[in-house]
Amino acid sequence: MSAVIVCACLWAAPALAPLPHAPRQGQSPQPAAVPAQAQPSAELAPDAPARAGDLWVSWEAFDRLLLDRYALAPEGERAVLFLARNRVLDSLAAAQGVAVSDAELAAALAKISAEFASQGQGSLETTLARTGLTRATFEATLRRSLLQERLARAALGIPADRGVSPQAQELWLDEQVGQRGVERFARPFPEQGLARVGADLWIRPGELAEVLRTQVPAEAQREALGQMLLLRALELRLAERPAAELEAAVEAEIAGRRAEAGRDPAYQGVPFEDLLAARGRDLAGLRRDPAVRVAALASHVVRLEVPEDRLEAVYRSDQARFDERIGAAVRARVLLLACGGPEGGPLPSLEQARAEALQLAPRLVSESAFQALARERSDDLLSRPRGGDLGFVTRGQDNVLEEVRAALFEAAERGHRGLLGPLELTGGLALLWVGELRPTPPFASLRGAIRRELERRLLESILPSPAIQTYVDPQLLAASAPR
Repeated sequence: MSAVIVCACLWAAPALAPLPHAPRQGQSPQPAAVPAQAQPSAELAPDAPARAGDLWVSWEAFDRLLLDRYALAPEGERAVLFLARNRVLDSLAAAQGVAVSDAELAAALAKISAEFASQGQGSLETTLARTGLTRATFEATLRRSLLQERLARAALGIPADRGVSPQAQELWLDEQVGQRGVERFARPFPEQGLARVGADLWIRPGELAEVLRTQVPAEAQREALGQMLLLRALELRLAERPAAELEAAVEAEIAGRRAEAGRDPAYQGVPFEDLLAARGRDLAGLRRDPAVRVAALASHVVRLEVPEDRLEAVYRSDQARFDERIGAAVRARVLLLACGGPEGGPLPSLEQARAEALQLAPRLVSESAFQALARERSDDLLSRPRGGDLGFVTRGQDNVLEEVRAALFEAAERGHRGLLGPLELTGGLALLWVGELRPTPPFASLRGAIRRELERRLLESILPSPAIQTYVDPQLLAASAPR
């Protein structure tokens, strides 16, 4: 029973994608969230999901963001079903007078902890920290798991001296939920909640947000919290500007995203609002989204501080540094083989990965062959769907590893085209495809890239990433640590 319960409790552990990170190309609109309600305070909030200096984010604002982004998305659907099962269990237990005592809960916890220790999995506390579950949430889930077994046993007429298989328990509970039905509501949600089980069992937003915290990957939560803090920092910088001016900047950003979606062949003829709705979001949420507002206000600050007639002078005054980021570039692809684990572990050793790379190399005779094999075999989850495509990589591009950038430019500048590697990286081996070497474009075609680089520098200057502390940082650290 214990193993089943532990799996149920740890169902939402996040996973990290391997490096190197590929650039994001052709991103579709990323709508819906909440105003970034980070707040300046001389005394930091004692319990906050994120902080940086004298800025902090409230749990209330963060939960609203999670609901705006995920309540009607697949993540929200799974979380609603999870809560619906809990509602049905609680209702059945109350109707039948069935309860799990504190003593029974303590005994089950002791048994699970002993099993963890005997199997060399470390402590239960360590596992909870890695997955981001609080002890209270785990104990509540464990209590319901014990209730589920007890109720299923009674309903199925299974004697006390016989076990109840996990499959039988799940089928029984699915049937109970199915008999009542689960209804999810569209925005604006009814006052009673955002979903209903049967006639009268409501699921409230705060409950869903708490489950979403365990389901949305930790890196996505950290990015969202960083956006909220950045937005507040920008709002403080623009505090003297009229509110209407800032809202106009946001509308301009949305118009740009609308136009970008309209140019995408995959979305031809599909209204922008329909694209948002397909992701469980809406235009009102898009206007509140901290990611959208950060992009809009950063662009607005740069345009205020660097008017069009000063753009070239700013570029020429720091051209070498600009060109590191937006200048000469090499078109490249990557096929990553993750490695570095001990013999017999979940990851191959460096020697095993090298042997595999040498076996793959003779098959990589063309870019199309490389693309097909990278899509099939690469361990870089970001570039794999694109056949390992990294796009044009510049010398200073920080979402591609420095070793990869250096190898690409060294090969391209000596005239090499085609297969390169294997290149040893931290945690993996990379096979690279070296394509076209593109020289630095003329200034006239760099205006947009220069402004984007100025926006990046602005955001880094007002809130450097290392200054941001979030509640998911220990999860990210634990998830990336060797096991």
